Amino acid sequence: MAPGVPLTGEGGPGLAGEFPQWPQWFSDDHLWLVIATCSYLKETGDLGFLDEAESYQDAVAQPVWRHMEDAVRFTLEHLGPHGLPRLGFSDWDDTMNLDHGSGLAESVWTGQQFCRAALDFAELAEHLERHAVAGRLRREYRAMAAAIERYGWDGAYYLRAYDDAGLPVGTAADEHHRISLNTQTWAVIGELNRARAELGMAQAHELLNCEYGLRLMAPAYHGFQERVRGTTTYPPGVKENGGIFCHANAWAIVAAAALGDGDRAYQYYRQILPLARTDADTLLTEPYVYCQNIAAPEHAHAGRGRNSWLTGTAAWTNVAATQWMLGIRPTYKGLRIAPVIPADWPGFGASRIFRSVRYTIRVERAGPGNAVSLEVDGRPIHGDVVPFARTETSIVARLR
Repeated sequence: MAPGVPLTGEGGPGLAGEFPQWPQWFSDDHLWLVIATCSYLKETGDLGFLDEAESYQDAVAQPVWRHMEDAVRFTLEHLGPHGLPRLGFSDWDDTMNLDHGSGLAESVWTGQQFCRAALDFAELAEHLERHAVAGRLRREYRAMAAAIERYGWDGAYYLRAYDDAGLPVGTAADEHHRISLNTQTWAVIGELNRARAELGMAQAHELLNCEYGLRLMAPAYHGFQERVRGTTTYPPGVKENGGIFCHANAWAIVAAAALGDGDRAYQYYRQILPLARTDADTLLTEPYVYCQNIAAPEHAHAGRGRNSWLTGTAAWTNVAATQWMLGIRPTYKGLRIAPVIPADWPGFGASRIFRSVRYTIRVERAGPGNAVSLEVDGRPIHGDVVPFARTETSIVARLR
């Protein structure tokens, strides 16, 4: 297998190259482009970026907007028998290798990711007054959401995927991997059925949570299984085989806050926070950096951190804490202030530079809920979005 070339950014075939008869693509990679680009544009307002020509690996350069459209199109052109995205070699979970060449394996999680990407892209299109594009994207979101609700719901939570034979994975009927964390959190993030998403998150808390965080799935596999392959090469309770994957726990913080549960969001935040751990001899990784995963109670070294520095946890936890718990997040129309904090917090203060302007924010708890009223430079405003300011601005937010 040819290696990648780190200094030039040129990649090699990666894991998929070891199995040339399997799909040579991951079902989630291209959709991150849509989500990340929309986040960048909300933060910066750099709409000209959409017109910049960027090269494909195997084709001529096209504007970023075209790349985003192609990302959506790729998913829609690779749907499986249930109308869900084909898994490809895998999705975000690199080790869940269910498609051994049949093309039947599908990812419920990638379907939920597609829902988030389609909604983000539609919001951008509406901002640019490309209403026909926005309408099409919302129809594609609804079609995917309908397929997930029909084929991805297992009665109390969302199942994880379909395998090489078209059979479900991550269901109550399975001996191992009866429930998955990611399809519960992304049901919220992808804005699926609210009642089901709440039930799925409750089940995830009951069946997956422990003092060190939420397991990626449970029960763990014991021994190699050809059906799943990669995941089952790890001992029970570590890495993707039922370990506490910190990156995925950040999504649980986002999901809990999006559901309005500040206490649980903060609980999940503290559980994986390295500086909150007082058992350094158990953790064994640096207390000033997130690690990729933590051994779950099923493992002999429960609580031990593994693979520090090798994770997207720090960035995602920053988003979860600042944009969802503190609720300070950018939009195309201004800065949203929508805190979801623990019930016993009296409030907090924050300073945010947004589009080169400093916003000084004071949040005060005036009641038990998350409904917010805002004053900007001493004047009340309607809603929770502070319009763009040209000079330093003071905000008071009261939670009721």
